[in-house]
Amino acid sequence: MSIQYPAGLSAQYSGALQTQATSSSGGVNWIWNNAQSSLGLGWVTTSAYNFADGLQGYYSKILSQGATNIVLLGQGNVTMAGHSWEYESYSWQYQGTTAYSTFAITYYPSSTRGYVLLYQDTSSGTLANLESYGNTFSG
Repeated sequence: MSIQYPAGLSAQYSGALQTQATSSSGGVNWIWNNAQSSLGLGWVTTSAYNFADGLQGYYSKILSQGATNIVLLGQGNVTMAGHSWEYESYSWQYQGTTAYSTFAITYYPSSTRGYVLLYQDTSSGTLANLESYGNTFSG
C-alpha cells in the first residue's frame, strides 16, 4: 500500500493489533505545522468490516483524548482512488483550540483489508484535504 504525503515528513508507525505495525495491521501518521495538521492511515486484515463500529470507534477516540464540544459536521460516502469510502467530519475543542477532522473507512475484499484515513487540522476543509491525499492511495 502507498499514499502520497507532505514532502519532508517522517512517518510515525504504530501497532494496531500488535505492539508494532505489520503487514497485517498497523498505522502510520505524518504530523506537521507545529502539530496542528496530521494525516493518518491505518489498516487491518479481516474477513469482514463493520463500518458502523469503525465510525463509532473514531468518535470514541476523540472523546477519550479529552475533547469537548464535539460536533458532527457531515457524513456520507466519497470515492477516492476508485473506491467508495464512508466518512464523518467533526469539529471539536481540545485545550482551548478548535480542531477539525475527517475520518474515512473502506474495505478491499481483494486483499481482505480494512483501511482508515484521517486528516486533522486547526482549519476547516478537512474533507477536501483528505480527498486530495486519499486519491493518491493504493491499497
